[in-house]
Amino acid sequence: MEVNPSCPSGEDVVCPRCGKVLRRDYSFCTHCGLRLGRDRGQETPLSPPPSFYYPYSSPHRRVEPMALASLICGLVSFLLIPFFPAIAALVLGIMGRNRIKQYPQYFEGDAYAVVGIILGATNLFAVIVGALLLVVSLVSRSGF
Repeated sequence: MEVNPSCPSGEDVVCPRCGKVLRRDYSFCTHCGLRLGRDRGQETPLSPPPSFYYPYSSPHRRVEPMALASLICGLVSFLLIPFFPAIAALVLGIMGRNRIKQYPQYFEGDAYAVVGIILGATNLFAVIVGALLLVVSLVSRSGF
């Protein structure tokens, strides 16, 4: 803390951090918040304010988009269109699970991927069995 040389009475001081001119009786700098010591040359740093969050905590995990898309495709394959969404559910589910295993600190949603894979595989199995039964019934009717 320096005495302001432009003030002959010595009533003002200069903040050592930011250079703002302050009255001698101030305990803190009004510009930068530095705690000013009582004696010349003494400076006491201000302790940081309490924080209500942890800035160095782990990042927030989010649902892996491919896992969620797998679940949606699996549901669509059962409710609307049977074949192509089931293939997409299988592929997206496998890719989503691999990405979740590769980056577990960033992604979650493994259950979405597993359900999407199960729905897609079940639908594909049902479509293939249904197609085979259709072919067998057509062949048996035509008398080949």
